[in-house]
Amino acid sequence: MMTAWPWDSSGDSTDRAHAGLRDEVEPGGPEYQYPTRELRGLTNAEREQVKDLLLQHLRGASRLSLAISAQFAMLH
Repeated sequence: MMTAWPWDSSGDSTDRAHAGLRDEVEPGGPEYQYPTRELRGLTNAEREQVKDLLLQHLRGASRLSLAISAQFAMLH
């Protein structure tokens, strides 16, 4: 079975769950069916959206800083 890792950037998979596996609890011990669980992390699309929002915010902060500097310069 193929394992999906939260840091895997191989695609924008809509399958956001780790398939439950059946394995021994300890070597030679009883088997247990581990539950399916949701993966944490971001998809490529979500990472791009965060990057775009951060850059947009930084550009806005830069413009604001320049505007404040210009206003301050005019006062002195």
